Order: sequence, then C-alpha cells, then structure tokens
Amino acid sequence: MLWYLHLATRAGVIVTAYEDHPTGVMVEEANGAGQFESVTLHPTVTVAAGSDAAAAAHLHEQVGDYCFIARSIRTPIHHEVVVHVEAPATAAEPG
Repeated sequence: MLWYLHLATRAGVIVTAYEDHPTGVMVEEANGAGQFESVTLHPTVTVAAGSDAAAAAHLHEQVGDYCFIARSIRTPIHHEVVVHVEAPATAAEPG
C-alpha cells in the first residue's frame, strides 16, 4: 500500500481511502509441507473527485517493481482493483 500511495502522489492521484482483503492459494504436499501457489490482492481505492480513476487502477501494475515484499517472494501476485471516485463537492446554498 505504501508504494501505491507514493506512486499515486507522483501521478497526481489523490487517494482518500484504501482497503485490501488479500487471498491466497496454498498447496499442501503429502508430508504436510506447503507453499503459496498464488496471492491475489483485492484493493478498493477511493480517489478524490477529479482524480484519474484509470490511472489509479493502472498504478497497481507498477507496485511490484518497487515493493520489497513483492520483490522478495517467488509467488505470483495478482491485483483485482476496484476504484471509486468521490462525488464532487457542491457549494452550499446561501441560507
């Protein structure tokens, strides 16, 4: 998430919320040993009105180039990104 936030800032995307619920597929061998076969991140990102939602989604493809955890494991990491754009603020009517 931290690298994503950094890349978003550099791209001019204002992230107002970020939540992830990762899942993994583990393979267990007959002797009880096992390992992850794949990991899928399911980030839900909320960006400010006026931010580029397509850019916000695309930035996840770059995170693996920088993230020390992603660069340290051999298990494939997939991203299923959902991006929400906040509604633009409306001016308050004079009362």
